[in-house]
Order: sequence, then structure tokens, then C-alpha cells
Amino acid sequence: MRIGLLKIITALLLAVALAPAAGAEPPPIIPFDEIRPGMTGTGLTVFKGTEISEFQVEIIGVLPRIGPDRNMILARCSGGPLEETGILAGMSGSPIYIDGRLAGALAYGWGFAREPIAGITPIAEMLTMTGAAGPSGDSRSLTRLPGNPGLDLLSRSTGLEIFFRERLTDLVGRNAGAQPSLPVSFSGFGPGGYQALANRFGQAGMVPLQGSGGSGKEDGGALQPGSAVGVKLVRGDVEIAATGTVTWVDGNNVLAFGHPMFRLGHVDLPMTAARVEALLPSLQISSRITRTLQEVGALRQDRPSGIQGLTGTRPAMIPVRLRYADGSRQQTYSFDVADDPMLAPALVFYTISGILADKDRPGAASTLRLAAGSVIKLEGQDDVSLANLFAGADSQFFAAGTPAYILHLLMNNEWETPAIAGINLVLEQEPDLRTGRVTGLTLDRYSARPGETVRATVTVAPWRGPDIALTTDLVLPAGAASGKLRIQAGGVLDLQRSGSSMAQQVLPHRLDQFIRLINTLRKNDQIFLLATRPDAIRSQAGNLLPNLPPSAVALLDSGLTGTEGAPTTFVAVAETSFPVKYQVQGLVTAVLELEAD
Repeated sequence: MRIGLLKIITALLLAVALAPAAGAEPPPIIPFDEIRPGMTGTGLTVFKGTEISEFQVEIIGVLPRIGPDRNMILARCSGGPLEETGILAGMSGSPIYIDGRLAGALAYGWGFAREPIAGITPIAEMLTMTGAAGPSGDSRSLTRLPGNPGLDLLSRSTGLEIFFRERLTDLVGRNAGAQPSLPVSFSGFGPGGYQALANRFGQAGMVPLQGSGGSGKEDGGALQPGSAVGVKLVRGDVEIAATGTVTWVDGNNVLAFGHPMFRLGHVDLPMTAARVEALLPSLQISSRITRTLQEVGALRQDRPSGIQGLTGTRPAMIPVRLRYADGSRQQTYSFDVADDPMLAPALVFYTISGILADKDRPGAASTLRLAAGSVIKLEGQDDVSLANLFAGADSQFFAAGTPAYILHLLMNNEWETPAIAGINLVLEQEPDLRTGRVTGLTLDRYSARPGETVRATVTVAPWRGPDIALTTDLVLPAGAASGKLRIQAGGVLDLQRSGSSMAQQVLPHRLDQFIRLINTLRKNDQIFLLATRPDAIRSQAGNLLPNLPPSAVALLDSGLTGTEGAPTTFVAVAETSFPVKYQVQGLVTAVLELEAD
């Protein structure tokens, strides 16, 4: 009994000696080229609560030049629970000391490994982050928006889901070589939301874990080498956070992880203390179940060799406010997402998806409306309207994907860096399926002169309701050339798929033009009546050039004039619309002869 107590006391004293106190000078380092197989040392990490514990390492090999200016140290670990669990996801960043000198950070492991073998990132590679300052620009994934600004994706729910799934996979897929295990916890989403998010983030290569809310004000003490550390991607009523271990502290400068989070370069995210609640052994990869505590600073860099943050600072994030109404029930969610052009859109999509997945009848054919007041606010620009109605089994994908994808286009535009002031969403859900299919179109006459008005009757069949006949007037343009016009009636999605170019389309060449284009997008709960004719249409400097003669088309297509866009089969010469109470589906066509004046 005395021997066991003596071992515990000795281990605690050694851990205290190796872990510098807050404000102490960082320890000396041992260069990579001095490390040899057979050396032994110690590591520091947290296995329970916030207490820093020691484990043992034996160097079994070195792997120089695994990448440009990148090396790896191989070590066998032992002590504490490691014989049972193996290397734990969340230990990344645990400092490794050899003869009192800091060798690096435990950073990599191998799934299904039979021994606790780890890859260690040399500390010299991590220290390069302390000399880098300011935005690097390498987090920008600019999406060019020439003739087609990419808005057509808003008409395909599967396209939106695939788009964000690929973005998430791409973020994690940037890591190469031995697998860095990034534990990501989800708090406040409920069982249904957690399961939906765990599936997606797990498929992307992260280690999803159930988290808990309400811990943001709990003081975890000052960060020091071996402390558990958290990085919040989303904070507030719902949270998404990555966790790991602190490697090195010098004043308010903190290095951790030993591998990238998403390798985004310059970032600005909340950095927190963290507490280990339990260990989860697994044959594939074991992990620490950790919850974040009080914010202590801001993460500023996410590099191939690790992450770097500053204590005592606060990050700038994008505030999101979501009001969800389901009949008489209302819930309000207040959360912030990372202000990053790659992270923010995906986080908005998955956060909203997670919230909706825990509501009644997830995935059922229902109706979701982004009501008036749903906007993206930008500093110095008009608000971007998101109001629309979505009905059907994929309504949740549209409700989450529409604001997220528009945010992606705004943050990755090619003209200027937008300042996103906030996002406000008003989501209203109805159990009934509010759809209506356009089934018929008749005109009061089938020949007319330019400038005259034609009355159209559109027949609509609502879901499980009697047919409705609706009438509207279509004014034919004065001075239009004679010939056949194709008259189409239907919903915006079917009209877009038909290849018809609607009237007053302007291709953007500035951010404010693009915002105006988004704000004039046709809504799903409107019936559109278009008079279209075949046309070769081009765009130059943001202006459409319709009704071009063949000689002009040939010149513009030569590439010498800066013309953009592909030929449009049909272009609208007249358009009108009227609102209804359901999402419009279907498309019908009639032909009208436009006589000469």
C-alpha cells in the first residue's frame, strides 16, 4: 500500500515539475535530428476532469521528410489507461518530453492498432506558427461567378446536400498521412439532431461525440502544457466544438493539437478550457468524452503542424438568430458561427439541419417557410432576402441549404470581401403538404398584336384538394417582332429546368449587383406566366444583349469582345406572376401568334 502511494506521489511531483506554471518560461526543446530510437520520455495529458497526468513514451523510430519541412517521430506509449484504450482521440497535442526537453506533440494514431503507437510532430515545426501573423489569405476558396452565378443549385435539394457534404469532407480530407483523430462534440441538438450530425461528421472522417451545454461559464483554470483545450466552431444555444491538448505555452501564446484542425490558415474562433468527463475505449479508435468550459481566448492559426491561439482575446463570429414555429409552439435559438468563407456556410447548413432533425416528423413530407424577416445582413449593403416556401420530403434540405448556400456565394464572391453582420431566420413548419401542380393553360385568344393584353386561365391541382382556375393578364411588349410566342405557366423550378430565361435577368459584376439579383429571385409560392421566343442572347459588362442578328452573334462569340454566357434557347419577352399559398409544381405550354402591327 505504501509503495503504491509512493508511486502516485512521485508521478504527481514529476508531472508538476514538467508542466510549467502559468507565466513560467517554456522548457528547452530537443531538435528532431537528435532524437534516436530507444530514447524514453514522458508525456502529459488529461484522462479525467482537468487534472494533468503523466504517461510514458519510448521512441521506436523517426520518419524524416514526410512532407515539405515535415518530420514525424514514432513512439510507443504506456501508462495510465493507455494499455486498455490505446491512443485516445483528444490526446492530440499532448507534450512529449525527453530528458526534460520538449520533443513535440503527440498528434497521430492508427485505427485498429493493437498497440498504443503514436506519431509525434516535432516542436520546432509547431513553433513556426508563433512567427506568423495576420490573415494569410489561404482560407479563401473563391467561387468565380461569370455568366452563371451558381444560383441554379438552389433548385436542387440533393445538389445542396451533396455540395455541403463535399465541403465538409474536403475540410477534413486536407489532412494526409497518418490519421489525426479530431473529436468533435455536439451540444444542444437533442438525440435526433446529434444522430444526424454524428453520421455526417463521422463519414467525413471526424470523431463525433455527444456534448453538453451550459458549461460556458465554468472556469477551467489557466491553460498549461497537457491541459485539455477546446475550439468552438459554433457557440450558443447549440454548440459544435473540437477538442485536443495544449502542447506549449509562452505568455498568452498557446500551441496545441500537433496537427491541423482544417488547415485553414488564419482563423478567429473561441478557444476554451475543457474537462474530460469519461474515456470511451473502442477497437477502431478510442476517445475522450470532453466538454468545453469557459472561453479563455481566440484561436488564430490552423496550420499543418497544429493550431495557435492567444489567451485574453475574443474572436469575431457571425451571429445567427433562428426562430422556429410549429403551430402554437415557438422556439428561439441564438448561436454564432465561425466567420470563415469555408467554415461558415457548412456550419450554418449543418446547424440548421441538426435543429430540424430533432423536431417532429423529421424527413416527412411537410411544409417549411422561411418567412418575412429571414435575411443575411451585410455592413454597407442591402439585406439579402431569404424568404421562400418549401414543401415535400426534401423541404428540410431546402430550408437549411438555401441560406447556407447563399451565404457561401456571398462570402466567396470574386469582387470584394463582405462583412457579414448577422443572419436572421424565421422558420415556420406546417404538417400539411402545401403543393399545387399546374395542369392546364388556356388563353382568351391565340393571336394578338404587340402591346395588347392577353387573359390567361391557369388550372392548378392542390395536394388533396379540388382544382382551382386562376386568371391573370399578360401584356405583350409593344414593338415586338411578329412570330410565334411560347406561353408557359408554372412554378419557378420547372421554368428554370425548361431552359427559359426569365425577363429582366442581369448578370452581376459587383457585389451589390449580385445582392440585387438574389433579392429578385422568383419564389416557389408564385405562378409565373411567360411569353418566350427563341433567341441568341449574350451578356457584356453585366448587360444582356438579346435579339442579336447572326453576324453580331458570330462576332461576340469570337472571344474578342469580353462577352459572357452561352446561348439561351428561349428568352422571355413578357412576364407576370401572382402569389398562391403553396409551392407550385408543373409546367404547361400554349402557343400564341404575334401578328405584325
